[in-house]
Amino acid sequence: MINNFNIIYLNKNFKLIPKKYFFYKILKEICLFFSIKRIICIIILDSKKMISLNKKYNYRNYITDTLSFSYSWNIKNNLLGDIILCPIEIYKKSKLKKIKYLFYFSYILIHSLLHLLNFNHKKYNDYKIMLMYEKFFFYIIWKKKLNLN
Repeated sequence: MINNFNIIYLNKNFKLIPKKYFFYKILKEICLFFSIKRIICIIILDSKKMISLNKKYNYRNYITDTLSFSYSWNIKNNLLGDIILCPIEIYKKSKLKKIKYLFYFSYILIHSLLHLLNFNHKKYNDYKIMLMYEKFFFYIIWKKKLNLN
């Protein structure tokens, strides 16, 4: 059940990309918790491509560390959605926030997967619920508290 994810590498900077087991470990916990049986596609992009997608789909002309595209509305489709990650931007933000790179990368992956499950942070109450799940899964995976200050 947990092998339901593909990683597509469209980024040449492999030293910043965690090993496949890293993704497996995080996705396993969340998929088991929410009983997810649909396929998740993880796409690794460089900065230029990420800016282009952010501009096309969010009308924002700047780089972001992640984009999530949910297909949960299509029940006939076996694909839950796409998580698009930019390791270079994740690395920069981890340094800025003074958080270990893999910790921050895992937080971004958790955050993105929660978006695929229709969690959002547009309203304050929704934000609190999403943050609670982010902290919960971060602790399960790393046995540490999530501190993004």
